Amino acid sequence: MAALGMLGWGDYRDSWRHRAPLARDIMLKRALGFSPESETRLAGLLRPDVLAGKGARPRT
Repeated sequence: MAALGMLGWGDYRDSWRHRAPLARDIMLKRALGFSPESETRLAGLLRPDVLAGKGARPRT
């Protein structure tokens, strides 16, 4: 919660217009001043099988 208070209420409220969680996350990070490189680091955190679309399927 280090960013609490650094983001205006209007920006926070506008972020909820984005239904997709990743789009909302990017919007908030841009508003907080994160560098554009932070948007491309996700691929380095995912397993190769997930990146290839062959990850485990959700349980039903």
